[in-house]
Amino acid sequence: MLLHFSILSFLFQQHFVEYKYLLSFEKKTMMYSGCCICGAAVGTGIFMSVILNSTPLSVQERKLSNLIVADSLKTIALSGGPRCCKRDCFIALETAISFVYEHLNIKLGSSDIKCIFLNNNNECLHENCRYYSS
Repeated sequence: MLLHFSILSFLFQQHFVEYKYLLSFEKKTMMYSGCCICGAAVGTGIFMSVILNSTPLSVQERKLSNLIVADSLKTIALSGGPRCCKRDCFIALETAISFVYEHLNIKLGSSDIKCIFLNNNNECLHENCRYYSS
């Protein structure tokens, strides 16, 4: 949900119309949880498809939507460890920020992310997670 709300914040700041929010929400709710494909990564593709008005017949827009998911999934996979939805959301957000700048030349704001959820996750990597904050 963190990724979804961050994307919505960006959409509203850029004055995209409300029906795009509904479209992104509809796409997100169609995902099956527990399939070991990170929803945060898929959320970056939804984000890209919405801001670019992508359709299944779009060429460049569809390409970028798939590439941002691929970049996010690869970065999440390389982070290692068991599932941590918060970490994966943080990674997907950072990946999306870099991707949007590289491909669209739009600089999105970012900050130093420190996780505050470590006590809620039995699988937390603690010191081995780049977002760990003691």
